[in-house]
Amino acid sequence: MHFYGLAANAGVLIDTPGYGFADMNRRRRDMWFGCLYEYLKVSSRACQVVMCVNSEHGLKRNDLEFLRRTHEFNLNIQLVLTKIDKLPEDKLFYRMVEVSTALDTMGFRNLSDKIIATSSRTWFGVESLKCFVYEALMQSPQRNIDDHE
Repeated sequence: MHFYGLAANAGVLIDTPGYGFADMNRRRRDMWFGCLYEYLKVSSRACQVVMCVNSEHGLKRNDLEFLRRTHEFNLNIQLVLTKIDKLPEDKLFYRMVEVSTALDTMGFRNLSDKIIATSSRTWFGVESLKCFVYEALMQSPQRNIDDHE
């Protein structure tokens, strides 16, 4: 895990390895995500999940499973499409429609209806993502969770 302190003590961004993390075997990955789910379930400090999805692949089964398991934790979820520079514009448009349609049919009530598209190569969308993170931290009330921490 990587922890990033945000300016003016606004909060901490926690970056966790993705589902496709190459150096982790399945048993270890299942254990890792079990711990992550438990933390998201009981932490009164967690206020927002930013889920990054590779635009070249779209939503995978693991992404949908993550959404199913986390939507019940009273956390807002923001979807970010990454690596948009690797798709031609027409394919990117159809990928965004495909992802949006899939999410609409699943009916997640705490999933943002806006998808943020980003490219780390061209920096497209990165400022929008930064602004989103800060706004989410400033506007998110502390969750009402029993004291399990």
